[in-house]
Parts: sequence; C-alpha cells; structure tokens
Amino acid sequence: MGAGMEGVAETRLTRQELLARSAAGLAVLALAPAGAVAAPRPGVTLRLVGFEGDDIAPALRRWTAAQRLVVQRTSVRSAGEMLEALGRGGPAADLLSFPLSAVRTLDESGALQPIDVDRISSFWGLDRVFLGKRFAYVTTNSDGKVIVLPTSFTRIGVTVAGPQRYRTLGDAVSAPGGRTVMIDAPSDNLALACHVLGLDMGRLPRDRLKEVSGLLSRVRRRSVGVVATVAEQVAALAGGDAEIAFATRPSCERAALAAGATQVTSLPSKREPAPVDVNLIAVAAGSAQGEAVTRYLDAILEARHNAAIAEHLTAGATVRKAVPLVTEANRATFPYGQLRRYLQVSPTFFDPPAASDRFVTQTEWLDAWRTIVGG
Repeated sequence: MGAGMEGVAETRLTRQELLARSAAGLAVLALAPAGAVAAPRPGVTLRLVGFEGDDIAPALRRWTAAQRLVVQRTSVRSAGEMLEALGRGGPAADLLSFPLSAVRTLDESGALQPIDVDRISSFWGLDRVFLGKRFAYVTTNSDGKVIVLPTSFTRIGVTVAGPQRYRTLGDAVSAPGGRTVMIDAPSDNLALACHVLGLDMGRLPRDRLKEVSGLLSRVRRRSVGVVATVAEQVAALAGGDAEIAFATRPSCERAALAAGATQVTSLPSKREPAPVDVNLIAVAAGSAQGEAVTRYLDAILEARHNAAIAEHLTAGATVRKAVPLVTEANRATFPYGQLRRYLQVSPTFFDPPAASDRFVTQTEWLDAWRTIVGG
C-alpha cells in the first residue's frame, strides 16, 4: 500500500456512517413512519447470505420489527465464498443476495430455487425493463422459472476528486500519474477494463487476457493501494490520498461528498455509459421458510421500501412507483427515463465461465487478478 494510505484503515467508515452524514441517509428516515418501534418479541428468523456492501436490512428495520422477523446476515465477497458458506454443514440459508455477475455460477451450482411470483403481488410493480423478455435471461432459469428479483441497479466506473482533468472514462484510466485507489473486487475491475477495451468479460478470448491484465497492471502501478471496501476508497478521496477511485459505483461519489471531498465527479459521462450491475435477491435451495420468505420478498418490492433501499445503497430503484420517492440526487444519478436504452447500451454482464476451451475462466481470471494486485 502506498505511503499516503497508512491512515485509511484507521479512518474506515461504514456505508451507514457515511450515509448518516448525507441527505440520502436522511431521506431513508423520511420514508419511514415517525415514532420509535418497540423491539419485537422473538419471531421467525430468516438466514440471509449476501455480498458485502449490499446490506438492505437498515432500510427495512421498522418493517421487520413490526412483522417480528429477524434477519441473520452472513456477508461474503464472491460467489465462491457464498457457495463455501452454504456448504459448511451449518443451517441452510433462506435468502441469498448478490450482484448480477453471480447469477450463472449460483444457478448452475443448484443454490437457487424458483420463486413463486404469483404470491408476490408487488413483483408486477417492477419497471418494465426488468419484466421484459430481454431481462428474462437474467431472472429466469433454463426452465423459464423466475429465480431472482432485482432490488436495485448501479453502474461501474471511476470517481474523480478535485479539479476535473478527464473528459472520458478512457482518459481517466490511461491518465499518466493519476493517483488511483483500487478496490479488491475482481469482477468489477474485469468489467471496467473490458468495457474500456471493447471486450465481453463473460466471453473473453484467452489471447486477450494479456491486454486486459496489462491495462489493470498499469493502473495498479500508479495506484496508492488496493483496498477492501468502498468506504476505504472514500476515505482516500476525502483525505486527499488519492485522486481517482477505480471500479466504483455512484455510492462512492455521493459518499465522498458527504465525507468532505470537493469537486467529486463520476466518469464516464452519460455519453459514455459504464457497465451496469444489478443487485438481486433469491430464495436459497432447501429453504423451508415459505410464508416468511414470501412476505419479505413482497416487502422489498413495495414502492416505499424499494425507494428506501435505493437511497440506503445510493443505487437505482427497480420499482416504477419507487422512483418519485427517491431524492433528486438519486434521480439525477440514474437515467430512469431512459432505463431501457441505458441497459442496452451498457449490457449487463456475467462472470467468466467456470470452464471453457476458448474463453478465460473464473480461475484463470482470479489468478491473473492476484498477480495484478501483488504488483
């Protein structure tokens, strides 16, 4: 880690602490009814395994308390870690939350069970993009049954603090000498590098791996460090230790402003869209909490809860009626009125295949990423 980064771990802020300083954090509170909610008597416990950074529990705290539901969460950082957590011999999970890139791996591993959307009335309130045929390849399995529900969406790009010297994402990525803080997120870094080079991360020819690794290695050489969380990237931007946060999401921009950084800009611009990721929730195979799980999924897609989730994660709402409930800053960040075009221009993506004769596999990319991080 670079010399300017020694204090980052000591000043680490959680996403909740950052949002507590921002208007977005206040908006979440505004969406909830006033008055304290008494602690519920012991009720049903739902066990959720989710990716780090996508914890939606705070946005649903009042509702779960009123429903006497307790959500026990285990956080992981990859589809592989999720499968390991599910296979340790402990109690099976009821719910799984993960980004779009993990769908294929989890589905092919048998970790997901079909969702009976006819029992989830709020399912039909999703934006038409997420209900359409084009998105069905994400939300359904090979039998055409729904296996995931989209809870929020975001984009992956770079966040620049200080005077804006870059016109495009490509400029920021290739800029000589720009002090960059990277995040240890293999899929996000691969998605962003492939986007810059015009490649498909899910179908990356082996003879192009060197090109992708070379781009990220150049970014790594000029970086001040590779950190584990968005909060650490935010601290580096706000503290002046870094100028560019690489492979980030809009949450980094808004949180950096809330933490005291000035002149913060997310790239690319609307003229140069970045890869789009979607946060999803699914029912774990073997879950027996049928009625409680159904109530929880139904609540997530209610407009007021979906808006609160979007504000909490500084992400985009996926429910049509939730969009008017989010803050002006949120609406400005995401092109709700052009969502269909937005997802078409910036295609959703998957992780590399588990095995392939032609394309870079998950194991090959993780090995390459570890080499890049090691410098």
